[in-house]
Amino acid sequence: MGGVTAGMAFIVGWSLNTRMANIWMGQRPALQQVIDTLSLVVMHSSIAVMASLGIFRVFQEAFIGLTVDHIAGSVLLGLVGAVSGYFAFNSGARLTAFSLSTILAIFMASGILISTLFAENPYWWHVMFSELGTGQVAPPASGRSTPRSWCRGSSSPRSRASSAGTCDCGLRQPGSRSADASLSGSSAPKRARAQRR
Repeated sequence: MGGVTAGMAFIVGWSLNTRMANIWMGQRPALQQVIDTLSLVVMHSSIAVMASLGIFRVFQEAFIGLTVDHIAGSVLLGLVGAVSGYFAFNSGARLTAFSLSTILAIFMASGILISTLFAENPYWWHVMFSELGTGQVAPPASGRSTPRSWCRGSSSPRSRASSAGTCDCGLRQPGSRSADASLSGSSAPKRARAQRR
């Protein structure tokens, strides 16, 4: 609802901007105008969708178990659509180079927020920032730095631990016999070289 309303409102505001304020934008080639319009519509709709998902996710975590009726749900959807349409219309009617850079920053910030909220691995920050949105968790080079909480979807990492010392995601847990054996085996040649020296 927020994405559709924002897209439609932006088209109306953008058309008024090219006809009244920035007339030179409407005098460009038709293909260039279509490409620019579609890109800006997708950007504004995406911002509205991601911001709505982020806000609703925060309220879901704040009011766990709360259910609303059809009237309250319709009011919430109408409010999201009205706010999204208002900001998208103003953005399209007053779009400048400075406001476009601000919109790009908001777009990136919204994408990062949604990636952190809906990441498959809730402990993505144990790995690296680039793991957001990839859907894959790569183990580090050293097995000792692998935390047990890297198991996907495991609310309690200890309950997911198996007797072999691995998680459901296939990562070896530090402190397990298999992990210690592999570490000791890989470090044996290094120790021998150090003793020779």
